[in-house]
Amino acid sequence: MILGNSYLRNAASFPDRIALDDGNRTLSHGDFLAHTIRIINALVSDGAQRQDRVAVLALNSIELVEILAAAELGGFIVLPFNNRLAVAEIVDIAKDARPRFIFYQQAFLEHATAVSAACGARMIALDGDAGDGITEYALMKQSAGDERLLQQASDDDGVHMVYTSGTTGRPKGVLLGQRGQVEMVRIISASMAVQSSDKALLVMPLFHVGGMCMKLALHWQGAAVRLMSKFDPVALVQAMKTENITTVHLAPVMIRMLLETNTSIKDFPRLRTIAYGSSPIPRRDLARAIQQFGSILIQYYGMTETGPLSTVLDKSFHVITGDEVIDARLSSAGIPQIGVALEVRRPDGQPAAVGEVGDVHVKTPTLMLGYWDSEQSCVAAQPRGWFGTGDVGYFGKDGCLYLVDRKKDMIISGGENVYSREVEEALLLHPGVSEVAVIGVPHPKWGECVAAYVVRAQGDVSSEEVLIEHCKRQIASYKKPHHIFFTDALPRLKATGKIDKKTLRVAHWPDAQRFVA
Repeated sequence: MILGNSYLRNAASFPDRIALDDGNRTLSHGDFLAHTIRIINALVSDGAQRQDRVAVLALNSIELVEILAAAELGGFIVLPFNNRLAVAEIVDIAKDARPRFIFYQQAFLEHATAVSAACGARMIALDGDAGDGITEYALMKQSAGDERLLQQASDDDGVHMVYTSGTTGRPKGVLLGQRGQVEMVRIISASMAVQSSDKALLVMPLFHVGGMCMKLALHWQGAAVRLMSKFDPVALVQAMKTENITTVHLAPVMIRMLLETNTSIKDFPRLRTIAYGSSPIPRRDLARAIQQFGSILIQYYGMTETGPLSTVLDKSFHVITGDEVIDARLSSAGIPQIGVALEVRRPDGQPAAVGEVGDVHVKTPTLMLGYWDSEQSCVAAQPRGWFGTGDVGYFGKDGCLYLVDRKKDMIISGGENVYSREVEEALLLHPGVSEVAVIGVPHPKWGECVAAYVVRAQGDVSSEEVLIEHCKRQIASYKKPHHIFFTDALPRLKATGKIDKKTLRVAHWPDAQRFVA
C-alpha cells in the first residue's frame, strides 16, 4: 500500500468531486490524478529515477500539492523546502539532500537559483515567465501523457524528507517512508472521522509534517481540501462562513487569533472539527475555544521523527464540567493512539510510576526510516524500537500523558527541577500577560534561576513585582521567576514559528557550551 493509492481510488470512485480549491480555482479528483501522472511521466522522461530527490519552494497551492502527489505515487522523495528560511539556510540543506529538480514559485527565484548553483538541480518555474534554461511547469505537464503511468512507488520507498529546525545543532533530514505515512493517514482520518463529503480548510504550511499529513488524511477519504497560502484571521473566518467548511487545522496561536474575531459555532453551521497541535496551547485559550465552539476540538501530539500523532486528545475530552479532576485532562496531550506505545522512563531507563516525571519514549509504526546521510547517499541506520522524544512528562491516573517540558528547557535551580511550561502557564493566568517564554539564567548561588520574557496584553502596565507575586499564588515559591523582562515580541524560529528560547538564552550564557552552570 502506498499513499498514491488514494488518488487512484478517488479518481475512479468520484472523478468529478472537488479535490483541491485555492479560492480562485478548483481541481477535481479526476483532473488531479491526470495532472499527477503527467508530472511523473515528464520527470521519468527527463531521466528521473525512483528515490531521486525532488525539491519544491512554494506557498500552499494546487501546484505544490500536485508535486507532493507525484512523489507519493511515482516513487520520488519530495523535499518541500521551508520557504521562510534564508537563502543560505536553504542552500545548506540542498547540499545535503542534493535534489535533482527544484520546482519554485517566482517569489522564491533567488532561493531556487542558489539551490541550482549549489547542487545542479534542474529549475522548473511553477508560475510566471521562465528564464533561459528554465522549464515552465505548465509546458512540462502538457508535454507528457496521462494514459499510462511510467513509474510507480513501492511500499518500501522513502517519500517525504523534512528537515528539522536545528535548534540544538545542524538541521537533519528526516526521511519518512511510504508504509509509515500510510499508517499515519489511516490513524488521523479515522480519529477525525473524515468523510468524502468533508471540505477542510488547510492553512498550516505543507512543508511541515502536520499540514502535510492532515492533507493526506483528508484525501485518503476523498474529501475536498481548501488551501490558504497564508494565515489571515479575517480571510479565514470569511472562508469558513461562506464555503461550507467542515474541518479546519490550526496552530494554537491561530486559535487565539480566531477567538479574537468573536465568532462562535453559530457562525459556522457545518464546522464539526477544529484540529490543533505543534505547540502547547494555554489553558485559558482552550477553555475559551470550548465555550465558543463546543466540543469539536481535537489535539494531536508528536514530532517530525515519529509523526504528528503519538497521542490524541479527542473531542470527548474537550468539555468543561466544573469537576477539577476531569477538567484537568485539558492540560494533557491525551492518550496513546492505537498501535502506538508510550513509556515514561526514569534516568536509569526503568518505567516511571504513575504521576512520576520522566523522559517520554515512543514506539510507533509511523517512525521515520532514519536521518538522511549525505556522505553515503543513503539513510543512516535507525533502530526499529523505542525513540526518545526529548520531552519530559508523566502519566496521570486517567491514562493521559501530561507533558511538563522539553528536556533541554528544564531548569535546575538549587538542585530542584523547575519546568518552564509550568511557570509559563502560571504567568498566563494573569490577564496582563499576552505571551511568555521562561528560561534558566545564571545564578551565583543556585546555579540557575528562573527568568521570564513577557509580552504584555494591550494597555497593561503590571510591574515585575506584581507578576512575581501572582506566580507565588499559583506555584511553589522556588519556581517563581527571579527576573521578568518585558518585550514587544518574542523571537521565533523561521522553520516552525515556535518561540526560539535558544536566542533568549544566548544573551545570558554568552560563553557557555551548554546552558547550565
